[in-house]
Amino acid sequence: MSKHIVCVVFLFLLFRVSGQELTTVHIDQQYSNISFKEFADKLQRDHQIRLLFNSKWIENISTPKIESPVLLPDFLNELLRAAD
Repeated sequence: MSKHIVCVVFLFLLFRVSGQELTTVHIDQQYSNISFKEFADKLQRDHQIRLLFNSKWIENISTPKIESPVLLPDFLNELLRAAD
C-alpha cells in the first residue's frame, strides 16, 4: 500500500498542476481531522489540484489537527509517512 501512495505523491509533485505553483499552496485548519478522501475533494475544490489514488490505499488515512498553515508538499509527505 505505501509504495503506491509514495508513487502517487511523487508523480503529483513531479508534474505540477498547470498554472498552480505547489509551493505556494498552504494547508490550514480547514483541512483538520477529515478523511483523506474529503481532503482530496476539498483540495480540488479550493485549489483545482486533483490527487489520484485507489480508495483501498487511503481508507484508514485521515488528516491530523493542523495548528498552523503548512505547505502542501510538506503536509503530504508527513501525512503519508505517518500512514506507512
